[in-house]
Amino acid sequence: MYKAPRVGRGGRYFMFLKFRSMYTAMDRANVAHANEKHGHIFKIRQDPRVTPIGRFIRRYSLDELPQLINVLRGEMSLVGPRPHPVDEVNRYQLHHYRRLDMKPGITGLWQVTARNSPSFDLNMHLDLTYIENWNLALDLRILMSTVRVLFAAEGI
Repeated sequence: MYKAPRVGRGGRYFMFLKFRSMYTAMDRANVAHANEKHGHIFKIRQDPRVTPIGRFIRRYSLDELPQLINVLRGEMSLVGPRPHPVDEVNRYQLHHYRRLDMKPGITGLWQVTARNSPSFDLNMHLDLTYIENWNLALDLRILMSTVRVLFAAEGI
């Protein structure tokens, strides 16, 4: 199990849970040059830090299952903006902090519409659009779309 500090609703820190999918000895600094995202987000499609089993569990998003514990603790919800790491939140511009107005989720609008997008600005736009237009029907559509994405094995 992997635990990492994340920033949730209202700027509160919590320990984000995932199944470990990377080698523990490798550091982000060693692969920082290969970052495929723009802005504050860090992501590498063929990340050399990911273990063979990690590739499988990431492909089907099984590494996210422990976040159900975060939901039961009240730190996250099923649907909402994904919680960013503390170092990414520390680089937010003032208008980005609006995404902390809502409890973070296991899945969200960004995950089902632009999961592989390299743009921080697009990800932030989708998160803020979700917050501004939230309703139960939107959550249900996102949950149904998440099932489709999982079976399509679109995780990276």
